[in-house]
Amino acid sequence: MDSSDDARMTFDKVKSEVDAQRPFVFSLWGGGMPIGGDRPYGDHSVACVGYLGGLGVHT
Repeated sequence: MDSSDDARMTFDKVKSEVDAQRPFVFSLWGGGMPIGGDRPYGDHSVACVGYLGGLGVHT
C-alpha cells in the first residue's frame, strides 16, 4: 500500500497487506483519548508484520 491518511485502518486491510507479503508501518499522530483511558494515545508507530486470528494486529 502507498502512503495513506485513512483514519479507519480496518483489520481486513491489515490482513490483506500482510498476506500479500507487504508489511507496513502504522503511524498515529495526535491520537485522542481511548475509551476508558486516562490519557491520550499521543504519537506512536508500530510495524505491522503479522496478525493473530481476529484479535488484532501484533508486532
